[in-house]
Amino acid sequence: MQEKNEGQFISDLQELTDDVIRVFQLMDREEKSRFGVTMTQSYALQSIYCCEKLTMNQLSERMGLATSTMTRIVDNLVRDGYIGRIRDDTDRRLVYVTLTEDGLKLAEQLRACTTECFNNIAKNIPSGNRTTVVNGIRAFLEALKCAYAESCEDVSTDKKVEEKVGQSSS
Repeated sequence: MQEKNEGQFISDLQELTDDVIRVFQLMDREEKSRFGVTMTQSYALQSIYCCEKLTMNQLSERMGLATSTMTRIVDNLVRDGYIGRIRDDTDRRLVYVTLTEDGLKLAEQLRACTTECFNNIAKNIPSGNRTTVVNGIRAFLEALKCAYAESCEDVSTDKKVEEKVGQSSS
């Protein structure tokens, strides 16, 4: 009987997770497209907004993308006037990406949009259930981190998972 309950739990978890991801992706894509940026561009802008300036390697690591991919994304954001590149004064090989004035405005609009979205979600969770919901999401996130780390053969990946997932959850 325990095995059937475990199987049902896993089935429910998979179905609910798929639904959550699908709804979030649709919501996120629709919200970001209103501002004329892709989801990936939005995440890049938000990462730079949180840190003020990042090297391309730092941004690539935060985003979990290859530097060459991140360079193409940044090139488009530079072209659109949202990001600027600044060389380090002491080490000219280092190039930082920062938000321009327009990029800062856009990042703040995107952040406000996300906050509004979560305010709307929170309104639909009864106050007596909120702590349970947050604790459940925390437990799920921890299980997800562990499962991801266990699925990676490279031990150094565990640190990368914690850094990436930890950054995105803060």
